[in-house]
Amino acid sequence: MLSDKIENCLNRAQILAEKLKKIEQLEVSIEKDYSTVGGGTYPESLLPTYAVTVKSKQCHAEELQRRLRKGIVPVISRVKNERNYLDMRTIFEEELHQVFVSLEKIFCEEIT
Repeated sequence: MLSDKIENCLNRAQILAEKLKKIEQLEVSIEKDYSTVGGGTYPESLLPTYAVTVKSKQCHAEELQRRLRKGIVPVISRVKNERNYLDMRTIFEEELHQVFVSLEKIFCEEIT
């Protein structure tokens, strides 16, 4: 994913954001962001990316982050400014639906 083009990150962000907007309990947006390479010869290098950011209308960002991590398929997010950031450089296109399902499941459980 290090060599992925920024345009591909934006495309995945748009696809995921559109799906997530169906979940009424979430505020969803797309933001330009930076991924930290974080290892080897590039420990502090940053790469431009896009992130889908979500804010729950029902729970704190840290609680949503915890629930995402503990799902059947763990989803890793980063919390900043009370929003969970989903870095599109770290999510493959074929994983977008599973991310949607994971968030949908969290909020369906809250409703029932």
